[in-house]
Amino acid sequence: MIDHPALRESWRIRAIQQTDRPALWAMLARCSETSLHARFLGFSRDAGVAHVEELVTRTDHLSLVAEAQDRDVVAVGSVLLDGKTSGELVLLVEDRWQGKGIGSQLIDRLQIASEAAGITTITAQVLTTNVRVHRIIARACPQVTFSTPDCGVVEAVISLTGPVGSAHRPAAA
Repeated sequence: MIDHPALRESWRIRAIQQTDRPALWAMLARCSETSLHARFLGFSRDAGVAHVEELVTRTDHLSLVAEAQDRDVVAVGSVLLDGKTSGELVLLVEDRWQGKGIGSQLIDRLQIASEAAGITTITAQVLTTNVRVHRIIARACPQVTFSTPDCGVVEAVISLTGPVGSAHRPAAA
């Protein structure tokens, strides 16, 4: 369990399971249109349902969920494998749980799991207006480069050939 004492909340991060389907659907229902738009780059809520189905039925991904004390799934993060050494990072954190460090924790753990699986490069498609996710990725991924915006989207390219995640960064002085 990761405790956030200032907020009196805690959560745990674990691997996704097929039995998480109903909890993931419930999380999608609790997410705002703004959050879904940012995650699915403007597609409908149906894109979220299709994504959940992929995560609980396919095996070509590394996926984690964040679960609150009450067992509600409040976030999901995945690296969708698109080759033997590359994958795409996707992340969705329920609105009321945003800004509490869950996204950063998911990214850190997904980087470590990806590196262990032989992944050397992770990409992420992010809306140019999604400044929060740009900052999270830049902080959590020391070896990231961002592309020039194209049609309102930038691509983050994360190299896993060096130190990975905030756990491997030196502490601030």
